[in-house]
Amino acid sequence: MLEQQQAMRALPAGMRLDEGDFEDEYERRLALHQEEKARKAERRSKVADISRPRLKAVPEAN
Repeated sequence: MLEQQQAMRALPAGMRLDEGDFEDEYERRLALHQEEKARKAERRSKVADISRPRLKAVPEAN
């Protein structure tokens, strides 16, 4: 138990889950991550649209 307490005291305050604004920082980073994923998905869809050939309908032969 003493070793655990010493280890906890040795941790920088920013790495402690019960100190400061851990939850706020987590939410902020999660939001940034989700925004980045959305941007990447949008870029991929634009690239897919550009690289996909445009096909024209062929009239049916009677």
